[in-house]
Amino acid sequence: MRAARPSGRQWESLLGRRLGPNCRYLVIDHLGSGYIADVLRVTDESTGATYAAKFYSDTPAARAAADHERDALIALAHARVPTFWDAFEHDGDRVNLMDVVAGPSLRERVDTRGALDQTHAIALGIELCEAFEHFAALGWTYRDLHPRNIHPDTPRGAMLVDFDGVRPPDWPARPSGRIGYRAPELARPGSATVACDVFSVAGCIYFAVVGRDPSTRPGSLAELESAISTPSLVTTLVACRQLNPSRRPSISELRTTLVKAHAAAD
Repeated sequence: MRAARPSGRQWESLLGRRLGPNCRYLVIDHLGSGYIADVLRVTDESTGATYAAKFYSDTPAARAAADHERDALIALAHARVPTFWDAFEHDGDRVNLMDVVAGPSLRERVDTRGALDQTHAIALGIELCEAFEHFAALGWTYRDLHPRNIHPDTPRGAMLVDFDGVRPPDWPARPSGRIGYRAPELARPGSATVACDVFSVAGCIYFAVVGRDPSTRPGSLAELESAISTPSLVTTLVACRQLNPSRRPSISELRTTLVKAHAAAD
């Protein structure tokens, strides 16, 4: 009889167990759960190193997602991306082993402590742009950026999680993303470009500095004018939310504007 896979609350059955090659990974605790995966903290008993082990349930969609995440983490190695360490199977479930990302998500941070001040929100935006410039240079699109996928306060600075939806160049787009952060072109089949990530990055900066999810109306970021004192940055962020992706600034242009605003704030 197969052991219960870690879907729902069944991850509890894995606590204290040794898994993986030569049973080297000891399951310590639970870090979080999503629609098709559970994330557990494990220790490599041969080295003492601690990792996040992401268990994908044994379904075709989940197995494909596990493969996508593995490929993305390897291809997109960057300071803002968790390092990929290993992959194995446990009772039919795919498991990806990666860095533990410390600290609360941006959503949790804002919900519990309020919006970031202008300086910190701009600094966060710069760090996000560093990652997305790297992705764009390689032709990859993240497609599902929102505040729960950003951890702003790790020892390495802001980091991103959940790479199972990230896709390489020319991958057909499918409807995806969270309302308020999803670029409108992702609501229908077609080809996604880095412009969809520009839309989402601007939405996350809005959330960080205003403390609310952005409006779904095009260019509607009016509250930014009271939260950000640099008019050129407000104008750029509004432009990043245009319905037509060809009218949005590039991720490099957004980063340049953020850097100038950060210098002016200092």
